[in-house]
Amino acid sequence: MRMPRMGKKNPKKEKSGWSGWLIGLVFLAFFVNGATVQILTPGSEENLNAYTTESEDFRAMDFGKGGLEAMQAFAAENDLDFFEVVTTTMIRHDYHFPGYFPPEFTKETFMEERERLMEKKPEAYAKCLSVYRSLLESLVCFPVPENEGADPAFVSYENSWRYERSFGGERTHEGTDLMAGEKERGYFPVVSVNGGVVEQVGWLKLGGWRIGIRSDSGVYYYYAHLYSYARDWQVGDTVSAGEWLGFMGDSGYSEVEGTVGNFPVHLHLGIYLATDHFAELSVNPYYLLKYLEPKATKASY
Repeated sequence: MRMPRMGKKNPKKEKSGWSGWLIGLVFLAFFVNGATVQILTPGSEENLNAYTTESEDFRAMDFGKGGLEAMQAFAAENDLDFFEVVTTTMIRHDYHFPGYFPPEFTKETFMEERERLMEKKPEAYAKCLSVYRSLLESLVCFPVPENEGADPAFVSYENSWRYERSFGGERTHEGTDLMAGEKERGYFPVVSVNGGVVEQVGWLKLGGWRIGIRSDSGVYYYYAHLYSYARDWQVGDTVSAGEWLGFMGDSGYSEVEGTVGNFPVHLHLGIYLATDHFAELSVNPYYLLKYLEPKATKASY
């Protein structure tokens, strides 16, 4: 029986094997450092154009946990404009901010990035800045007052942006639901997030008893499923930030005015912007509400 001949090592193959290892190590080093590079290097301005403020990424308002507070602190510490910090930071991170700045990110880094964006995409940058400014200027107080009563109740909410909804046809959720810790309808007062003018009030099939307020900065706020109103609101009435609008309930999901009980007691808050192509385009309220929590007014109820 003939035994197979043991061949010599192929020096070419051995060399190519070492080359493969070296290439792999270089690639791995690049990959490991990728997260750092992604955070520290400028974001792509490809996602900055005339339609940016209407994009899904922009509308998600994904400032990250504590992100707006971090940007506000960075602006204050470096004597910078808060709205420019928000705009530049969100563009830099493709509109999904992790909620913190790396230590290497300095005032000089920010200013270089801002100038670069303003030079390359001046109109698109200015539009984003204008929208962020209008939105953030409209944030004055949390829509449910903090209860100073003997037995403080609470509300809870999650990021339900774009969750599926089926009543009235397949659609997605365009707001945030603040769920009542105390299930009794009419227990929690609802206040205006900002000053503005009443544009809509009364019964709506989906929203039940609702009120819509255009803020002084032009943003539309929609408060739905109320149990009752704090007073006889009329279209055109002026509203102050923190003024009581009504009480949380479970009205709606019916053509029949006054219908309640089709879902748990909660406040649906919707926030809408006017853009070049839409009279009302929704944005995600979740992170804006997180930013507003410490700004809640106080009341006993």
